[in-house]
Amino acid sequence: MGIVSQVEADWIETASGLSKKDEFSDRLFKLHTAISAAQASADRDSFVGPALARYAIEQIFQHYIEDDRVDIRPIVEEISGELKTLIATTNEANFEFFEALKAVLKRVYDLCAQTQIPSISTLVDVPTRSGSELRLRAWISKDSRANLPVSKGWYPFVPILEDSLLDPELGQSVVDAFAAQVRELADDADIHCLGFIEKTMGPVGAILLAPILTQAVGLPGFVFREGYWTPRNQLAGPFTPNKNQRVLLIYDLMVSGGGLRHAAQILDQNFGVQTSGAVVLMSYDKNVDPEIRYFAPATGGSESHGTIQVRPITRFVDVEPLVPNLRNRQSLSTFTTVRGRDTSSPTVSRSRVASTSNRGEATMSKPETKNSMETLIAIRFKNGDDVDRAIDLIYSDPVLSKMSFDSPDGYELHISQSAEPILKKHGLKFKSRLLEFA
Repeated sequence: MGIVSQVEADWIETASGLSKKDEFSDRLFKLHTAISAAQASADRDSFVGPALARYAIEQIFQHYIEDDRVDIRPIVEEISGELKTLIATTNEANFEFFEALKAVLKRVYDLCAQTQIPSISTLVDVPTRSGSELRLRAWISKDSRANLPVSKGWYPFVPILEDSLLDPELGQSVVDAFAAQVRELADDADIHCLGFIEKTMGPVGAILLAPILTQAVGLPGFVFREGYWTPRNQLAGPFTPNKNQRVLLIYDLMVSGGGLRHAAQILDQNFGVQTSGAVVLMSYDKNVDPEIRYFAPATGGSESHGTIQVRPITRFVDVEPLVPNLRNRQSLSTFTTVRGRDTSSPTVSRSRVASTSNRGEATMSKPETKNSMETLIAIRFKNGDDVDRAIDLIYSDPVLSKMSFDSPDGYELHISQSAEPILKKHGLKFKSRLLEFA
């Protein structure tokens, strides 16, 4: 349990009023790693304490990061103090330990009872490293003053990989985007197999890609089971990499690289396998191609190390300019719905985002269309109900459903002029004008 005592000091500062979510999360992650190591090395008599402490910490994480979108900061001080007591008594698993465990789990209940941060699901065409656009389902915070927790940080935009993979209209393009990056990186780094991480917390992630991607690129794969602490259960699948083979990890979101680093360390430590690279859906790192260094203790007290070359399909810094337009409240109230209800929504393309002048006046750049000569119009409705009817029609009509559109204020649609007679045919009343672009 020596490794646990090394992180205990972190909680003194945390319990004294630390309010930054990323710092709290970082300490919580370190604590989870320490407790997991203690559990893995424990004997039968000392196993109970670390196992229960790890369970409690994972419960906090599960109701804390992006899967439930709650804000833990209001109870950081209380839960930090209770976790400190839990850590200090983990070895003995005595009465004080179980009282602390109960207190922590009650805080987990408090988290479950909290109101979720208002968030909205939408379809977004994100720019990729290849220069093309990839359509994804993503969550954005409804209020610019309340971003969403993503791992160890706060961000206004979170693409959830399984939401896109399980959409029959989006899934194949996402698979193709991953496959393209895997082939490129596999050629550069002499990759032998793919590793998919079965996470213990957060969204489902890239594990859904395992059977499809291995077939698409012709490389064998395995599943790294993050929640298992015995080596014999940590890898799943008929293929087990050996010491002479290089692994490419497949993951969803990279913020600090902690999830990828942890998997690489365990693969190195328990199996002697080197992780050379990773392909992720989105990186929140500012670097174009981030690198993650990892260190793993080896037998005999020595230490091995490696570098993971990360290839993100898209980056947050490139998607961030989309957020103000997506967050337009009037537009969002028309086009998207709050979590828990139908999440059908139109696409906001990067090429159609309104740009804002220094005076706050918006001008639109011309949307990309299949026909460069296509005339675009602005259709103005009297009320939001008429706009809703028009959007329902756009999704159901075989001709209109192929057209791109957007709205600057929730009462006006920007769409191809060829849509006008179809909308009028269905009894919709509106005023229209030709669009002029800056």
